[in-house]
Amino acid sequence: MKGAQNDFLKDARHIAIYGLKRSGKGFASDVTRELKRGIPAQLYAVHPQAAELSGWAAVTSAGQLQQPVDSALIMLKTAPARQAIDDAASAGIRSVWLVFEAASGGNLAYARTKGLTAVEGCPLLFLPNASSLHRFHQFLARLFGRI
Repeated sequence: MKGAQNDFLKDARHIAIYGLKRSGKGFASDVTRELKRGIPAQLYAVHPQAAELSGWAAVTSAGQLQQPVDSALIMLKTAPARQAIDDAASAGIRSVWLVFEAASGGNLAYARTKGLTAVEGCPLLFLPNASSLHRFHQFLARLFGRI
Protein backbone atom coordinates (compact mmCIF):
# COMPACT_ATOMS: atom_id res chain seq x y z
CA MET A 1 0.00 0.00 0.00
CA LYS A 2 2.89 2.36 0.71
CA GLY A 3 3.79 2.50 -2.98
CA ALA A 4 0.17 3.26 -3.86
CA GLN A 5 0.22 6.52 -1.92
CA ASN A 6 3.46 7.55 -3.60
CA ASP A 7 1.98 6.65 -7.00
CA PHE A 8 -1.11 8.74 -6.23
CA LEU A 9 1.01 11.81 -5.52
CA LYS A 10 3.27 11.17 -8.51
CA ASP A 11 0.48 10.52 -11.04
CA ALA A 12 -2.22 13.01 -9.96
CA ARG A 13 -2.39 16.11 -12.14
CA HIS A 14 -5.86 17.44 -11.28
CA ILE A 15 -7.14 16.74 -7.75
CA ALA A 16 -10.60 17.46 -6.36
CA ILE A 17 -10.36 18.30 -2.65
CA TYR A 18 -13.32 17.33 -0.44
CA GLY A 19 -13.44 18.45 3.19
CA LEU A 20 -12.30 22.06 3.16
CA LYS A 21 -14.04 24.39 5.59
CA ARG A 22 -15.39 27.82 4.80
CA SER A 23 -13.15 29.28 7.51
CA GLY A 24 -9.99 28.11 5.74
CA LYS A 25 -8.91 26.43 8.96
CA GLY A 26 -8.52 22.79 9.90
CA PHE A 27 -6.61 19.74 8.81
CA ALA A 28 -7.95 19.71 5.23
CA SER A 29 -6.73 23.27 4.71
CA ASP A 30 -3.32 22.37 6.12
CA VAL A 31 -3.07 19.39 3.77
CA THR A 32 -4.15 21.52 0.81
CA ARG A 33 -1.51 24.16 1.54
CA GLU A 34 1.17 21.46 1.74
CA LEU A 35 -0.06 19.89 -1.51
CA LYS A 36 0.15 23.26 -3.28
CA ARG A 37 3.77 23.54 -2.16
CA GLY A 38 4.74 19.92 -2.67
CA ILE A 39 3.34 18.52 -5.90
CA PRO A 40 2.79 19.88 -9.42
CA ALA A 41 -0.97 19.31 -9.55
CA GLN A 42 -3.95 21.59 -9.97
CA LEU A 43 -6.24 21.50 -6.93
CA TYR A 44 -10.00 22.12 -7.01
CA ALA A 45 -12.27 22.65 -4.02
CA VAL A 46 -15.51 20.66 -3.87
CA HIS A 47 -18.02 21.62 -1.19
CA PRO A 48 -21.73 20.75 -1.23
CA GLN A 49 -22.85 24.19 -0.01
CA ALA A 50 -20.12 26.77 -0.61
CA ALA A 51 -19.20 28.59 -3.81
CA GLU A 52 -16.12 30.06 -2.16
CA LEU A 53 -13.79 28.83 0.56
CA SER A 54 -11.48 31.48 1.97
CA GLY A 55 -11.22 33.22 -1.38
CA TRP A 56 -10.85 29.97 -3.28
CA ALA A 57 -13.59 29.13 -5.81
CA ALA A 58 -15.47 25.93 -5.06
CA VAL A 59 -17.99 23.77 -6.90
CA THR A 60 -20.75 21.70 -5.33
CA SER A 61 -19.84 18.61 -7.38
CA ALA A 62 -16.68 17.43 -9.14
CA GLY A 63 -18.82 17.01 -12.23
CA GLN A 64 -19.11 20.81 -12.43
CA LEU A 65 -15.38 21.30 -12.89
CA GLN A 66 -14.41 22.56 -16.34
CA GLN A 67 -11.14 20.63 -16.24
CA PRO A 68 -11.15 16.81 -16.28
CA VAL A 69 -10.08 15.65 -12.82
CA ASP A 70 -8.19 12.39 -12.37
CA SER A 71 -7.98 12.15 -8.57
CA ALA A 72 -9.75 13.14 -5.37
CA LEU A 73 -8.57 13.68 -1.83
CA ILE A 74 -11.42 13.05 0.60
CA MET A 75 -11.03 14.37 4.14
CA LEU A 76 -14.54 13.95 5.56
CA LYS A 77 -16.34 11.90 8.17
CA THR A 78 -17.58 8.44 7.16
CA ALA A 79 -21.08 9.22 5.80
CA PRO A 80 -20.21 12.40 3.87
CA ALA A 81 -17.12 10.61 2.54
CA ARG A 82 -19.39 7.96 1.01
CA GLN A 83 -21.27 10.73 -0.80
CA ALA A 84 -17.98 12.22 -1.98
CA ILE A 85 -16.91 8.80 -3.32
CA ASP A 86 -20.16 8.63 -5.30
CA ASP A 87 -19.64 12.17 -6.59
CA ALA A 88 -16.05 11.45 -7.60
CA ALA A 89 -17.00 8.22 -9.39
CA SER A 90 -19.85 9.89 -11.27
CA ALA A 91 -17.47 12.69 -12.36
CA GLY A 92 -15.10 10.16 -13.93
CA ILE A 93 -12.39 10.46 -11.29
CA ARG A 94 -10.20 7.34 -11.33
CA SER A 95 -8.45 7.40 -7.95
CA VAL A 96 -9.28 8.57 -4.44
CA TRP A 97 -7.27 9.07 -1.29
CA LEU A 98 -9.40 8.57 1.82
CA VAL A 99 -7.94 10.35 4.82
CA PHE A 100 -8.53 9.07 8.36
CA GLU A 101 -12.24 8.64 9.07
CA ALA A 102 -13.10 8.88 5.37
CA ALA A 103 -11.57 5.40 4.98
CA SER A 104 -13.71 3.87 7.75
CA GLY A 105 -17.13 2.25 7.62
CA GLY A 106 -16.22 0.17 4.59
CA ASN A 107 -15.56 3.23 2.44
CA LEU A 108 -12.23 1.93 1.14
CA ALA A 109 -13.86 -1.24 -0.18
CA TYR A 110 -16.88 0.74 -1.37
CA ALA A 111 -14.66 3.02 -3.48
CA ARG A 112 -13.09 -0.03 -5.08
CA THR A 113 -16.52 -1.46 -5.95
CA LYS A 114 -17.12 1.83 -7.80
CA GLY A 115 -14.06 1.07 -9.94
CA LEU A 116 -11.83 3.58 -8.18
CA THR A 117 -8.24 3.03 -7.18
CA ALA A 118 -8.40 3.84 -3.47
CA VAL A 119 -5.65 4.51 -0.94
CA GLU A 120 -5.76 5.61 2.68
CA GLY A 121 -3.55 7.32 5.22
CA CYS A 122 -2.23 10.78 5.93
CA PRO A 123 -0.97 12.49 2.76
CA LEU A 124 1.44 14.61 4.79
CA LEU A 125 3.50 11.49 5.50
CA PHE A 126 4.15 11.05 1.78
CA LEU A 127 4.83 14.57 0.52
CA PRO A 128 8.47 14.94 -0.50
CA ASN A 129 8.68 18.63 0.39
CA ALA A 130 6.57 18.69 3.54
CA SER A 131 7.22 21.28 6.22
CA SER A 132 9.77 20.46 8.91
CA LEU A 133 7.16 19.23 11.40
CA HIS A 134 5.75 16.81 8.85
CA ARG A 135 9.22 15.69 7.79
CA PHE A 136 9.79 14.76 11.44
CA HIS A 137 6.54 12.75 11.40
CA GLN A 138 7.73 11.09 8.18
CA PHE A 139 10.98 10.14 9.91
CA LEU A 140 9.12 8.60 12.86
CA ALA A 141 6.70 6.76 10.58
CA ARG A 142 9.60 5.28 8.62
CA LEU A 143 11.47 4.42 11.81
CA PHE A 144 8.50 2.44 13.11
CA GLY A 145 7.63 0.89 9.75
CA ARG A 146 4.41 2.82 9.17
CA ILE A 147 5.47 4.00 5.71
